[in-house]
Amino acid sequence: MNSKLKLVEQLIKEPIKVVGVTFLVTFVTLVGFQYSNERVNHRDRIESKITDTVQRLGAFLSMEKGADSKPVLSMLETEEGVEYVALLDETRTIVANQGDLVSGRAPAASVNSKPSYDYFFGGMQISRPLYLDGMSAGWLYIEANMNQAYLATTSYAAVSGLIFASVLGITIIVLRKRLTRSLEPIGEMANVMDKVVKTGNFAFRAPRFPEAGEQGKLVDRANTVLRTVEAQTVELHEKRTELANAKRLESIGLLASGVANDLNNILGPLLAFPDMVAKKLPKGDDEGRELLSMMRESASGAAQAAQDLLAMANRKAASFEMLELKPLVLKCIQSQGFQCLLDNAPGIRLETRLEEGLMLDGSAPHLRRAILNLLTNSVEAMDKEGGRLFVDASTQKYGEGESRPSGVAPGDYVVLRIRDTGKGMSKEELGHMFEPFFTTKAQGSSSSAGLGLSVVDGVAQEHGAVLNVASRKGRGTRVELYFVASKIAEQSKEETEGQDEKKKEEESLRGTERVLIVDDFEVQRRLTDRILTQQGYKTKCVPSGREALEVLAHEEFDIMVLDMIMEDGFDGLDTFTEVQKTAPGTRCVIMTGLSDSERVEEVLRLGASDCLSKPYTMEDLARAVRRGLDSPAPKPIKETDVVSG
Repeated sequence: MNSKLKLVEQLIKEPIKVVGVTFLVTFVTLVGFQYSNERVNHRDRIESKITDTVQRLGAFLSMEKGADSKPVLSMLETEEGVEYVALLDETRTIVANQGDLVSGRAPAASVNSKPSYDYFFGGMQISRPLYLDGMSAGWLYIEANMNQAYLATTSYAAVSGLIFASVLGITIIVLRKRLTRSLEPIGEMANVMDKVVKTGNFAFRAPRFPEAGEQGKLVDRANTVLRTVEAQTVELHEKRTELANAKRLESIGLLASGVANDLNNILGPLLAFPDMVAKKLPKGDDEGRELLSMMRESASGAAQAAQDLLAMANRKAASFEMLELKPLVLKCIQSQGFQCLLDNAPGIRLETRLEEGLMLDGSAPHLRRAILNLLTNSVEAMDKEGGRLFVDASTQKYGEGESRPSGVAPGDYVVLRIRDTGKGMSKEELGHMFEPFFTTKAQGSSSSAGLGLSVVDGVAQEHGAVLNVASRKGRGTRVELYFVASKIAEQSKEETEGQDEKKKEEESLRGTERVLIVDDFEVQRRLTDRILTQQGYKTKCVPSGREALEVLAHEEFDIMVLDMIMEDGFDGLDTFTEVQKTAPGTRCVIMTGLSDSERVEEVLRLGASDCLSKPYTMEDLARAVRRGLDSPAPKPIKETDVVSG
């Protein structure tokens, strides 16, 4: 028996029991009334006979001829149920009697001056005083059985009992049906609750009973509670899953950032030395320059992978500036790595539609990395023998009340759309696409590590952009990035280009100033020293921040090139802060392959001129140092200026 039937049985049992007891009490009461009526009727019949004989019996007693009264007594005895009749004189002496005593009582003890009736087990006794001419003459005493009353009552009980039993049975059947119908909503709800308890699944629902009144409303409220609990349970499960994923990603991020930091230090020489060696080659050695270019491109690819790891780990510091989107996209499309990818897929046709003057605030390296990842993903998702890649950049304005893409608020946007006709993704794959190291690509593809979309997602969040991805299996993929348009996007292209040219003219990459290089990684230290020496600078190298303080206590330098992360626990922020106390006004360029963004921002806030990302090229380092030397000297640091980290 299921929970529904059990509950209904329990609920209808009590009402049926009450009905049964009520019928029984009513039946017993009615039978009792019937018996009482039969006794009164029996007594009244005897009383009517007594009334007819009272005068005659009184006369017999007054004439002292009591013995002559037997015929009269015999007539009374013939009344149905009368067992004994006695005539008593004034002295309560029996002068005549007829029949046998039933009660076993003495008649003299039972008579008194007034008519009386008394019942005993199985019968009744009647006592009547006799008068003649107003004077007491004696008593008449009668005993009668109750057989007639018993028989009549028994017959009544049998007939009425049958009627009562029939009515009770019909009542119980009707009541049971109506109660079962009325309690069905409660039973269904109990059945659902039992399933919920057994399975722990809150998706079960009781059927609706719109015509069941309050019970139906109760079921509706219970279903509402179940829906609420189910939604909260799903939300709790999702949050637990998100928390587990966040912890897993945090662990992966820590591992990735550590690996990326080591890679950046190792890749520095591999990225910078080819340019230095190329300058020493004879003019006609084209083959040597090509080999160096290939080496540099490979190192650049490895550096890109390291940057992806850092972006995925969200540990890379980024500085924003106003950028135009079109040159960023074109630089990605024209990069040697992407062009090689297109050369290996001759059937893929690239189509671009890029508007001029699309300005946004962002980090150029991070945006280039995200765009290149999207382009690479699209090419690798298509058949090399045929496919189309569309790249579109435009402005879009959304007002209040207008239809907008998911997650996009009203406002002005710079929109980048990249669409391909590749194999697309299933719903299940779409659910995992932003997870680090998840990929649908074959092993051996140029970007099969699975960091592409994870990096794009991180860059979008970093820039406050909305990232929407739509894809269908076998129908291709469309990615849309909505960047908030720069507030000064109306600046003309000519003004921007003029400023860029002026900036380039102002930057002279050579110099003769003294540079202190502080880096705990020896190869990186020597690389930095070699690059700056070739640019004409006078350099000195130390492996730690504490040694830098000792040197600055006795020597003067125009600028310090300072690594942010050093193994002795005295990092770039600590070193810069102490240097400004020992040698106030010392300019500084910081280098980082991995850094907590807050500490990088703190160094820049306190007066460092630039943050150079590892690995860097010879030109990147020379430009950063030159820019630092040409910038104003840092202001003296007060104790209140330093934010504890």
